[in-house]
Amino acid sequence: MGEYTRLIFLLVLLNASEFGIEYLYAIPYASTIFKLPFYLSTIISVFIGPVIGIIVQLVIGSCSDWFNSRWGKRRPFLLLGNLIVIISIGIQVISGIVEVVSPSKENDFSTFQFIFLMIGLCLLYIGTNILQVVSRTLVLDIIPIEHQHPCALMFIALSLFARLIIHITFLIIESIDYTSGISDKARPITVLVLYSLAIFIVPLTSTITFFTATESFIPADRVPLFIFIKSCLKSILAINRYTVCNWLVLLFGWMSFVAFDSCNTELFHFYNAVFHEKSLNIITPDIMSRIQSIIFALAQFGYCIYMLTKKQYPWYMMSISNAITSLISFLPLTLSSICFYSSIRIELLNSSNLLLMMSLSCIFIIPVAFSSAQLLSIPFALLKNIVPSSHFGLFVGIFNCGIIFSQQLLYGLNYAFFESYYSSQHTITMNDFFKHKDLIPIFCCISILLYLITSIAAYFIRWVYNYHDVKDGFIENTMSSSESDN
Repeated sequence: MGEYTRLIFLLVLLNASEFGIEYLYAIPYASTIFKLPFYLSTIISVFIGPVIGIIVQLVIGSCSDWFNSRWGKRRPFLLLGNLIVIISIGIQVISGIVEVVSPSKENDFSTFQFIFLMIGLCLLYIGTNILQVVSRTLVLDIIPIEHQHPCALMFIALSLFARLIIHITFLIIESIDYTSGISDKARPITVLVLYSLAIFIVPLTSTITFFTATESFIPADRVPLFIFIKSCLKSILAINRYTVCNWLVLLFGWMSFVAFDSCNTELFHFYNAVFHEKSLNIITPDIMSRIQSIIFALAQFGYCIYMLTKKQYPWYMMSISNAITSLISFLPLTLSSICFYSSIRIELLNSSNLLLMMSLSCIFIIPVAFSSAQLLSIPFALLKNIVPSSHFGLFVGIFNCGIIFSQQLLYGLNYAFFESYYSSQHTITMNDFFKHKDLIPIFCCISILLYLITSIAAYFIRWVYNYHDVKDGFIENTMSSSESDN
């Protein structure tokens, strides 16, 4: 076995926990098992989850920098996250059993069920965010700078593998439902089975990471908490322009992706309304949307595998990729303009044209997949170059919070745009979309603009590539100065 092959094997073991984390994230939970109203599911996904995520990422990331034990700084938090996730999965499984065995009634949703669900979801958000920030930080502690990019790629590849399993599972279920028809309980039963498997998958993958990780930096003496908090604040205030540039690329990049994803999702919702109202004899938009998700994940996976064979990553590729994606974003704009502004739009929306539009959406999602894979890998791979090692956990939390903030900002904007017809009690129709025909094209324009901004910002990431002057003693020096101040 060659040296690089051994490295890849080590990276698989070290990043194994990400498979379990992403497996959980990929399972559609809140509005699937329970009959949640739109506003409740939106509050949970857009507000409660992100708030918990931001708090947990920053607090646990910082605590793992300060903490010390015979297992190191990070690994005890893997155990904590594991325990919380197992409890939350147990609650989800019980909730799923209640849904499966109870009679199917519309809006049958008790206060007890809601409280029980909220406890489970909050624990799920807490546990997965603990595992995520600790897993990201572990690789910064252990893997040398020259191998950070392969490590980030493996991190993504394992998460994509988990997502593919979930997407393919639901594609099979939805295809069977389309061809032969299945019980209304089939989807909740599928979710229940997936959650039941997660009870074994998450602890197993986290345990693999736990026993693979051997940390290289453990402080001899734990500094007082107050002094450590002061050092955290000083390190944040001392952030250099390279860190800011890296963080802004991540922020704008994810805003761009969520804007594009929102346009794409709303278009498929429109296709679905057309499909049902015209009773078209083609593959359903739900199945095509699932196929698109699989193509998206496969494209990202292929990108990761290809880049793992490369020794160097061209700094300019990220800028070019986002510029191309900005051009690709004209496709949803063009399709939505045809659907909503054409004088013969009703005649155009037939079986062959609808299938063509959905197929184009599946093909042109590939460049978007490449740019999003770069956003998940490059900023984190460069993090070890630009932040001090004593506060890796804090800065991983800050970068993860950048992703959460950018996503939820656009999700909130999406809710503000499309709430007018999603909050209605009746099934969404073609006329609902036609009454608000400007919304999807406007969101498409936002996506184009954001990708263009990201492309320009990514050009300056070459500064980060050329920066290799991190002083590991920086935080220790700030702590010493804090002690002298006292």
